[in-house]
Amino acid sequence: VQVEMTAHKADWKAAYQLANADGTVRAIDTGREVHVPIGSTVTLMMTSAEYIATFDAPGLGLRDFAAPGLPGTFEFHATASGRFEVRADEMCGLPHPEQFVGAVVVESADAYRAWVRERMKKES
Repeated sequence: VQVEMTAHKADWKAAYQLANADGTVRAIDTGREVHVPIGSTVTLMMTSAEYIATFDAPGLGLRDFAAPGLPGTFEFHATASGRFEVRADEMCGLPHPEQFVGAVVVESADAYRAWVRERMKKES
């Protein structure tokens, strides 16, 4: 599973490149949630235009960052099902608290496929 993560200030937005029935590919915006099937290898491709932005999912042991001109990519194996909080922070030099910005949802393959179908319908 490949997910494009874009940081904007202290927020992350997720987008998937998904294949249509005719073989074409389109980006599906999923907002603040990343859904993945349990057992999958997940690649997060991260970019940020304004600040150094952290991506932190402590329940999954994930932490990385993206910076302007320095995109980041990291992989993880989704081994535990559940809903895991994602926190983020922009490192702009101004004091502010870490913010809750979304979730990584690790679910069964059937639940993941149903979620993808629903997202594709919303984007049609």
